[in-house]
Amino acid sequence: MLRTAIRQIGEILVRHALTTTASWLEQHASQVVDTWTGRVRDAMPSYGPLMQEMEGWGSRSLSLLVQLLRAREPAERDKITSELLREGREMASLHLERGIPLYEILRAASLFRLSVLNAVERMLRSRLWIAFPQDILKAEDIINVALDNQMLITSESYLEERDKTIRQSQSELEATNQQLMVLVQEMHHRIKNNLQTIADLLTLEIHSGRKIPTEMALRESISRVRSIAAVHELLSAENIRVADIKELAEVITENCANSMAGSHGAVKCIVQGESILLPSKQATALALVMTELVNNALEHAFDGESGTLLVSLDRQDDEIRVSVRDNGRGLPSGFDVERNANLGLQIVRTLVTKDLNGTLELHSNGGTTATVRFAL
Repeated sequence: MLRTAIRQIGEILVRHALTTTASWLEQHASQVVDTWTGRVRDAMPSYGPLMQEMEGWGSRSLSLLVQLLRAREPAERDKITSELLREGREMASLHLERGIPLYEILRAASLFRLSVLNAVERMLRSRLWIAFPQDILKAEDIINVALDNQMLITSESYLEERDKTIRQSQSELEATNQQLMVLVQEMHHRIKNNLQTIADLLTLEIHSGRKIPTEMALRESISRVRSIAAVHELLSAENIRVADIKELAEVITENCANSMAGSHGAVKCIVQGESILLPSKQATALALVMTELVNNALEHAFDGESGTLLVSLDRQDDEIRVSVRDNGRGLPSGFDVERNANLGLQIVRTLVTKDLNGTLELHSNGGTTATVRFAL
């Protein structure tokens, strides 16, 4: 009977100690939080930009500790503990986003614990209740266990999220490396094909039987090589797989005009139309086609006179139309592209039909218009 009475009195004293401690912390909450944030600010200047978030976290955590000290039912204590752990997870996410290392989080949490326990000690020294001083140890035990669990979940959450971020970064890096490997293989394949194209063009030049000066033959070959180089330059600048053929046409007409400068009259070159993206293989073939058509016009259309050369680009649904039109002397009477085409037009016809799977049309009416049509 006596033991039961003593136990009941002890429980009353402990409950009184817990509720009194909770009331004290609640009344002095702002002082506790201010003391803690001041210590954090002094000890870790890097927390300066985070102080507003830290104050909010400290206020919420202290409020949950107060509720925990007052709680009597296990289910209620479990619910409050879960909220404390959630605050720990949010603390971990916030710090990881800001790049603050884990040891600084734990240091800040330790300073929070110190500030709370210092407040409890001040209460103990003020002798505000009729309990034995050792009863306050129960309140400190509850606070310490709750904060230990919070620090543990903070550490676990931080490490898990960091590992997830690292794994994601590794996956992205591996994917990027794989893409680079594929692109390098594509580039090697493209360069090999383009070098073979240059070799084929030079072979055609050898077997064409044309009796032209060596300098002219070299100039034409240089124009073709520069056209292929222009495709590579546009691929490198914008996209490794597609090129803008309007930009390509502008580069080609400028290069051709410069190479012909001094040997012909003043010819104004104009490129008009929308920007159209083509895969690199089609862009390379079209670059050579435009080079041959522009050079052919500059060489044969004007007879040393001034004139205008217009390159037009147009897209209708999935069909691309490219025309090169001059206001020069036009085609010779009875000209037949099948029988009378020079080497340049032979190259154009081969590239259009075999590489672009398209059609070539030549019209003479106040000049000459060459029109190439092919599907995208």
